[in-house]
Amino acid sequence: MNKGLNILVIEDMAEFRVIINTMLKELAPDIRIEEAIDESSAIELIKVKKFDCVFLDYLLADSTGYSALKRIREHQPNIPVIMVTAYDNTTITQGFAPKLVEIRT
Repeated sequence: MNKGLNILVIEDMAEFRVIINTMLKELAPDIRIEEAIDESSAIELIKVKKFDCVFLDYLLADSTGYSALKRIREHQPNIPVIMVTAYDNTTITQGFAPKLVEIRT
């Protein structure tokens, strides 16, 4: 990662925010990380700050990551978003796999 990147981590569970932040800081100590615990607070940040990348939890307290992704795209359409989840359930991926295929074809 490059120096000076602004990263937004959207994760409702504190322990997972710590893990993500620790990993990012190890990769690039100079990055700036903002945190949001739900979709509402994330969108407020997205409205006023420009981010270079977003780490977005798939299941948030107030919404799904898919819902949050749609709203993020309304404000910063070109921002890279990395979806993360602690769940290993394949049903989660079923909503995304067809869309990935559609985008690539």
